[in-house]
Amino acid sequence: GKLAEAERLYLRALAVKEKSLAPGHPELGAALNALALFYEARDKLPEAEEFYRRALASAEKSPRRGSSWASILGNYANLLRKTGRAERAEELEARARAARGGKRPGGPASGPGSPASGPGSPASGPGSGAE
Repeated sequence: GKLAEAERLYLRALAVKEKSLAPGHPELGAALNALALFYEARDKLPEAEEFYRRALASAEKSPRRGSSWASILGNYANLLRKTGRAERAEELEARARAARGGKRPGGPASGPGSPASGPGSPASGPGSGAE
């Protein structure tokens, strides 16, 4: 069906990015995070966790850690809470807050003109905690 086709396309896009981009490139982390969200939305939690871990590993290689890194941390923390690992989730949430300058998504640190503000931004995406 359409979900199987979407998964195939996500995986193919990821393969292209992995071949063409350096480890730690923001687009690679974003692609891994998107796949994790895709699997989490379909309740395929082990697969989602694998991609969140890979997204974090990629983002941690980046010399610049911004809002996308904080979003990955927050999304992974949400998955950990779903799977009964609240203590580990709290650690990741603290790291996400620190990456955002101590602010939650949508707070003063992500005001107008900031790349982390507005609908559809990484900080307001699914699982980010922004409503």
